[in-house]
Amino acid sequence: AVAILGRITIEPVKNSFLVNVKARAYDPALAAVLANTLAELYIEQNLRMKVDTTRQAGGFLGEQSSEARKKLAAAERALQRFNEANNVISMEERQAGMTANLGRLNSELARTRMQRQDLENRNQKLQELRQKSGGGAPAGVEYYMAQFAENTVALRAELGTLETDLAEQSKIYTPKHPKIVGLVSKIQALRKKLTDEVNRAAQGLRNEYEIAAKTEKSLEDQIRSEELALKSLNAKGLEHAVLKREVESNER
Repeated sequence: AVAILGRITIEPVKNSFLVNVKARAYDPALAAVLANTLAELYIEQNLRMKVDTTRQAGGFLGEQSSEARKKLAAAERALQRFNEANNVISMEERQAGMTANLGRLNSELARTRMQRQDLENRNQKLQELRQKSGGGAPAGVEYYMAQFAENTVALRAELGTLETDLAEQSKIYTPKHPKIVGLVSKIQALRKKLTDEVNRAAQGLRNEYEIAAKTEKSLEDQIRSEELALKSLNAKGLEHAVLKREVESNER
């Protein structure tokens, strides 16, 4: 083999990927056989190396493709489990519904809070006015509880008439005269009735304030609960989006 290789010369062709294969022998035909055989063996070896490389690449790509299919299947299963567990089909509708409900609750809370503040202020002013006058039914209480004091205006008008009559009759009769005594008795009874009516109206105002305060607290609790539920749903929506992107990424 060494003796044969010593008879062969390989020279590259300038500016190309070709080579000249030359062989020396006493017989020109033998020299041609040697050169051609070496060239054929070289070509066969190159082809075999290319085939081996292609097979290796194909095996690697096959492994990668199999792994990608496994990842895609796992991602799809994870997404399916999440969808079934969280009813994802209606998630967007639930988010929209909860957002709308939060808007409604906040609007209702704003109205209730304004009502509660107004009732609280009127209760405070009414108490201050009655305390200054020593209780009873001082003039002006109707301003703070008009919706509850529909009867006090009529009672005050009747009381004013009786007091005017008493003043006129007192110019004529003595305090012990039956007319005077009768008028005084009527005025006292009417004042008590007026005070009772104001007490009833004031209690109604307090009751309405307490209802508004409880409604306000209930709405605040509902809003906090709804906000937490929406936050949790949004987090699930984000997790769903991540799983969905994973599936789409593995599909490419």
